[in-house]
Amino acid sequence: CVLDKGLRYRYVNRAYALSFGIAAEAIIGKTRGEVFPGDPGDDRRSVLDRALGGESLTFDRLTRVGPNRGRWVRAHYIPVRAAGEVLGAAVVLVDIQHLKDTEDALRAREEELRFFAENIPEAIAYIDLERGLQSPHDNAHSRLRLDRSRSCGSGRHRVPSRERSRRQSCGVR
Repeated sequence: CVLDKGLRYRYVNRAYALSFGIAAEAIIGKTRGEVFPGDPGDDRRSVLDRALGGESLTFDRLTRVGPNRGRWVRAHYIPVRAAGEVLGAAVVLVDIQHLKDTEDALRAREEELRFFAENIPEAIAYIDLERGLQSPHDNAHSRLRLDRSRSCGSGRHRVPSRERSRRQSCGVR
């Protein structure tokens, strides 16, 4: 859609209208407040004001009306210019619900893995080639008799060799 500086809809494509369950003819010429009364509860109004000031912005938000209510979209606010003057702003909405669903699933999986790693009785540690020794919990450090503050993040050269680690974990010096 395209809104002018007075926040009146000057252009609405079919997809935009359908996403809100409103005919395009019922939107064009009306103000944003007439079409969507009430406070949206997020930053979309201030983002639109910034776009009308000449700034291009993008942010993720939930739709709040229509058949797609509650779905995540990525909203792109782009100033519309003529002869260097900002006349309005174009708003392009991209459905990103699949992305948000994937992020939520990944967060849940990471929580499960973290719970597992923090609650098993055995030591778990790994060596990250860039960040050195890493461990999800203190068990690995106590079993290997390592000072966590000195070993976590230390380079590979400071991490005990496999043989030394095996001897230490068995109590061999």
